[in-house]
Amino acid sequence: MEQISLDTANLLFEEVNRQIRSTARQTGAAYADISELSIGHELCSDESWIRGGPDGPGDSVDYHPDAAEQKAVAAAIAELVRSR
Repeated sequence: MEQISLDTANLLFEEVNRQIRSTARQTGAAYADISELSIGHELCSDESWIRGGPDGPGDSVDYHPDAAEQKAVAAAIAELVRSR
């Protein structure tokens, strides 16, 4: 993946996360910060929790979290629920 595409994807992820965090605060909802869990597992990192990508030029981009990411998120949500 080109660096500009990677940077764009990361900025988009950060903005979506910021909006969700803000909405959770405004409504009093619990919020599990997945971005903190993902440090070191970003797209294109050596231990990425995201799999997928375009199959060829002009194809759409399709990314999905892997099992390790899902386990980490589930553990974070379970801890959040226990702490409330």
